[in-house]
Amino acid sequence: MYSIGVDFGTASCRAILYNSYSEKTIKTVSYYYKDDEMIGNLQNSIKKEQQILQDPQQYIDGLIAVVTTLMNDQLIDKKLIVAMGIDFTSCTCLPVDKNFMPYSQVPIFKNEPNAYAKLWKSHSAQKEANHINDVLKDELLLSRYGGSISSEWLLPKLLEVKNDAPALFKEMDLYIEAGDWLVSKLTNTISRSSCHAGFKGLWEKKNGYLSQRLLNDIDSDFSTIYDTKLRGTVQSVGTIAGTLCEEFSELLNLHDQVAVSVSLIDAHAAVPGAKISTPGVLQVVMGTSTCHLLLSEEECIIPGVAGVVEDGILPGLYAYEAGQAAVGDLFASFIQEQLPPKYSEAAHENNQNIYDYLNSIAEKEQHKEHGLVILDWHHGNRSPYMNQQLSGVVIGEKLSTTAIDRYRALLESTAFGTRQIIELFTNHGVAVNEIIFTGGIPLKNEFLMQLYADVLQRPIQVISVPEIPAVGAARLAIQASGKSTNRDNSKVQSKVYQATKNTYEEKYTLYQKLGETLHKDDVMRMLFSMQNEGD
Repeated sequence: MYSIGVDFGTASCRAILYNSYSEKTIKTVSYYYKDDEMIGNLQNSIKKEQQILQDPQQYIDGLIAVVTTLMNDQLIDKKLIVAMGIDFTSCTCLPVDKNFMPYSQVPIFKNEPNAYAKLWKSHSAQKEANHINDVLKDELLLSRYGGSISSEWLLPKLLEVKNDAPALFKEMDLYIEAGDWLVSKLTNTISRSSCHAGFKGLWEKKNGYLSQRLLNDIDSDFSTIYDTKLRGTVQSVGTIAGTLCEEFSELLNLHDQVAVSVSLIDAHAAVPGAKISTPGVLQVVMGTSTCHLLLSEEECIIPGVAGVVEDGILPGLYAYEAGQAAVGDLFASFIQEQLPPKYSEAAHENNQNIYDYLNSIAEKEQHKEHGLVILDWHHGNRSPYMNQQLSGVVIGEKLSTTAIDRYRALLESTAFGTRQIIELFTNHGVAVNEIIFTGGIPLKNEFLMQLYADVLQRPIQVISVPEIPAVGAARLAIQASGKSTNRDNSKVQSKVYQATKNTYEEKYTLYQKLGETLHKDDVMRMLFSMQNEGD
């Protein structure tokens, strides 16, 4: 038996064909969006500062492209494919009509920014997030999300639609996570995932969503919002949402009995992808941002942890999520915007990619202290301060500071952020017995992984499974279909990095001290407000 897993990231999607007997990936296909971010203004409309949009048609185009490519190779009879699973970067959400058509495709709304998919890292709904946090400040629910909700989440983004585009808000039938939307399209029935709803939509298994009283306090038009524009029964991950509808069985060249499982967040799909099913194993999913995921049999309220959700990743377990808002994006921004051209030119001359070239220099200079401490808050802070208005800080820069000095300090800052998150768990009694890294960066950047082991002063494992979220989505799908063979319970292949030196303790202490001081200060908030005046 076979399943298909499709992983939707920030700039591309990937599909795998997965053999449930051998537990091996047979083939992988990738598709890069034409516009991974809509830059600039739509015609006659002004896109707000911090508003990051995508055209949702790219998700459909990508899905069709990757799945049909898998099937056109005729590696197997399509009758042997029994299930399909989807994961999606979250919280990416969009308004749709009763037929699940995005409002970006409705002529009168094609130039309205709020009609498009708001990417997970869009922070333009900060005013709305502040308002919701003020309404919920005395509610126990908020403590399950580290004490505040983010402008990246579902309700702030929906309230932003209501405030900025009231005509669209009135007309739209549903507001939905992109992962849930794709599953709804595939099955022709409304699907809401416990993973998306729990971590980004203020849903909990025992009590459901917010009360009508609280929703009315947020906005008078929100009192029944979960029965109208956010309607749909929340289903647990690892269950079936429905079977493939006729339209998509033809578009994807699959038979109409393929079971489609409930979607989940891309980072969270890496947990079943790595065969993690027991408490105490921290999975660090490193990509554009970093997500720290931990399973437990018990619920513990931890300030600064972005969420604890029952059935959030695997049925029957609580899932904890913490994170860093920018990691891969932070490195890429430095290289694209701040690195002098001579380094890229030298990398090209040496037939190296820019990261390998910078790492080779940084490794030679490890014995030399660069004198910098950086706070990795360039896209806000998720854990432990839960504040998207915070921004990056560099301390110790001098006229003699080099680009390599700053590069090394950036790498260190992300490692310090991960150590702070690990200590957040352990200091509140949640055990972290193993640390596993997944994602493209850990597989490609050995220098960075060794630095992490040295900063954490613990062994770390890097799972050497490519496209691990897609693997997780495929595994959950075939298990949910009831046709899982479950023959191979072996661990996935990994590389272990041991701590080789202990030279970061003093600097980590400075990182903590700097963060504890500056996150309370008004300077960053004032700068954020100045930049966003007029929105």
